[in-house]
Amino acid sequence: MADWLIEAGYDARVALGYCDEGFHAWVVLLYEGKEFVLEATTRMRPSKWEYYPQVFRLSEYRPCYQFNREFFWVNNSSETNRYYTGGSWELVSKFVSERRG
Repeated sequence: MADWLIEAGYDARVALGYCDEGFHAWVVLLYEGKEFVLEATTRMRPSKWEYYPQVFRLSEYRPCYQFNREFFWVNNSSETNRYYTGGSWELVSKFVSERRG
């Protein structure tokens, strides 16, 4: 899902961290200054999510890492940080593609 959104020109990332069910992966969309959780594998019935929830509404998601096609970030916050932008995120890696002929 993240790759499809990136290809369409959106700032999407795969997040890795904890939710109520344990360690998990989900997609985050950064759009017009807001952060949205896009859950491709939720066990919630579709009728329970009548909208794509903004991050501040979902306290059960606690991201530790996030990545897109180019970068990998680590959450260095000593407290539980639910957000996907800001000073607690450290850029730790940039992906480099090597083409061999």
